[in-house]
Amino acid sequence: MDSNDIYQVSEKLRHESRSIYNRLRSIDADAEFVTHVSEMLSEYPVIANERCGVWYVDPQIAHPDSVYFKSTDGHTGNWKFSLRRANTHIFPILNQHKGCILVDSTRKGKRMPDSFSRTIPIWCAVWNTAVQILRNIEWDCKVYTPPRVVSESENSHMSNLVPAFADTLLQSGIDVRGLTQEMCKPVRPIWITRDHRLTIPPDFSEAEFCPIICVNASSTRDCSDGFMYVQGAADDHELWAGKLTPQLFWQHR
Repeated sequence: MDSNDIYQVSEKLRHESRSIYNRLRSIDADAEFVTHVSEMLSEYPVIANERCGVWYVDPQIAHPDSVYFKSTDGHTGNWKFSLRRANTHIFPILNQHKGCILVDSTRKGKRMPDSFSRTIPIWCAVWNTAVQILRNIEWDCKVYTPPRVVSESENSHMSNLVPAFADTLLQSGIDVRGLTQEMCKPVRPIWITRDHRLTIPPDFSEAEFCPIICVNASSTRDCSDGFMYVQGAADDHELWAGKLTPQLFWQHR
């Protein structure tokens, strides 16, 4: 087989791996993992992170609200706290359930989406800092990031931006005091990935924080089982789904 033949075979495999059939089978397999996590942590509502996460959450277990933590707000060197995406509606949910599960995914080549590894850690730290300022109390305002995904240097750069982000939040028109008045503990991200399947559910009832459990639906490993597995298959669905929507997918799954 010459180099041209190898290239043609490679292109054919690449095209097949991105076919609608393989994408939907991959989404279906990843959705089973999300359901497994939700059953293990049934005390917490399951909330999809727009837009990709909606594909992975069975409507029967999904909270009616979704969130929008954008990955681009966490891109390295371009970290942001967006007032447009402040996700203030999540606080009544957190107060009621003492935590929540968020669902998202990412394409091949990344262990988890930037929305989980950077955007949400910054969001948590900013709101915690705002609470500390308003209440004038000791409050955990650290930026918690997954250690094998975000370096200590990057974490330090992100942490340095939090005080200014918190000031911007407090000076905005958002009712920070009203939204956080029932917060008994700081919010903190926790990460669960498909590469580490849960066998014993973690217990956060005695934790000193309110957990925001970030479930990365897709695996970095090859999970093919009668189809070609596509990591983060639902990503950029506007490029491949046509008129298919998450709602239609679940109706005819």
